[in-house]
Amino acid sequence: MKKLLSKGIGMVLSLVCMSICVFPNYIAQAAETTDKVEVDAFTPSVDSTWGDLYQHFDPQGYDALTDSEKRLYHSILLKEIAETSEENMNTVMTESGVDILGNKDFENVVSLSGYLYSNDNTNRAININGLLSLVMGLASTKDSIEYTTAFASTITCPRLAISMSIYDVKDGKYVGFNRGYDDNVKIFTLDDTFDGLKSKTEYTVQAVGTVTPPEGYISSGPLVTLDNKKTK
Repeated sequence: MKKLLSKGIGMVLSLVCMSICVFPNYIAQAAETTDKVEVDAFTPSVDSTWGDLYQHFDPQGYDALTDSEKRLYHSILLKEIAETSEENMNTVMTESGVDILGNKDFENVVSLSGYLYSNDNTNRAININGLLSLVMGLASTKDSIEYTTAFASTITCPRLAISMSIYDVKDGKYVGFNRGYDDNVKIFTLDDTFDGLKSKTEYTVQAVGTVTPPEGYISSGPLVTLDNKKTK
């Protein structure tokens, strides 16, 4: 049964719904995405970053990043994400089949919002000119977790990118990673599955949305969110 979303997620989903009719195209087109390759699990240390995770699972993709993109990913500590997961006041979680993205039913939905500011004024409070939203839906089977993650902006951006990871809560290891992006868009959607998982095991699925703002704009920073999901 669908649950009524809070005001916070309502704002986020209203942003996504502005362009819902184009979502299936983005899912079908599969802009630039990372090919799946079998890679050993990654055991994080206290100072491990998303940059370290990216470099471990996709070294070629990491090498292709710009210096500014590498700095951005290395500024996001994996430990901080785990510690602030369910206490982040900007993150709203719902359960039991909320329809998002292509009318799919998901067992879990997580959303997070951010902003684009004009770069000509230091008073950001009165200078918000765009909204960003990251929405992630999850569903599980015995050995997999399916996800659909959308990163949306009210302003066309030079690049919208989504990075995904999955963490085995019991083993303390990251066992999967994926990334995709598209250029000169308002919406980018990454739709895929983490396969080969253990049954009846709890995993943490994490999503990072990064944006290259249009000229004259700056962003409030990367959007980072996650949810725990247990395989059946």
